[in-house]
Amino acid sequence: MNPEKLEEYARLKSDIKAAESKIADKNQQAANLKHRIAETKATIETITATLKREDQLIGLNSKLKKPTLTGDQYKEHRQHAASLEAELPTLQQSLDDETRELSIFQSELSGLRSALQRCNELLMVDMVEASTAELVSQAGESIKRLVMAIIAVEGKYEGFNYDRKEQFKAETYKVICEQLLPAVFTDSQGLPGLQASREYVAGLIEGAAA
Repeated sequence: MNPEKLEEYARLKSDIKAAESKIADKNQQAANLKHRIAETKATIETITATLKREDQLIGLNSKLKKPTLTGDQYKEHRQHAASLEAELPTLQQSLDDETRELSIFQSELSGLRSALQRCNELLMVDMVEASTAELVSQAGESIKRLVMAIIAVEGKYEGFNYDRKEQFKAETYKVICEQLLPAVFTDSQGLPGLQASREYVAGLIEGAAA
């Protein structure tokens, strides 16, 4: 296979792994911010409810139902709630920033995966060409004898004239495949399945690019 394409394939795989790692980190950071925002809002709600209850007790002016907070405690609660309220816009802005960066990283990852797919397709085409050249180099004479013998046997039934040339070629190709492929793919009775073929080729590419 093309060494440059294999190098590109390996680089794209590495870039994809790095992009996936960055996305995982961003997702975790965004999740942490969402959790912190939710906790902050819950704390504000709790303090607000406490202060409201204290205000109601003060308004009752009852000897039996007295406020539970001292004046200083009440002030501390109110200041704490105000402080938390002031933090929320900053936290939300941080979350928005993380979400925006995450979207950018996801777009980059999509581009890398598309580039890897194109590279993979080119490597598969290269594998076909290289395997054909290797087969012809190592078994060209045997293939030639096989084809000649098939034509000699089958040609008397199909004929071989200009008007039927394409049909003759198609029939000859078919017979060649019927003779050759079952002998090679004994386990799959002629042809392997699409998924098995993809996995096999992917394994060869991965091994060559490692």
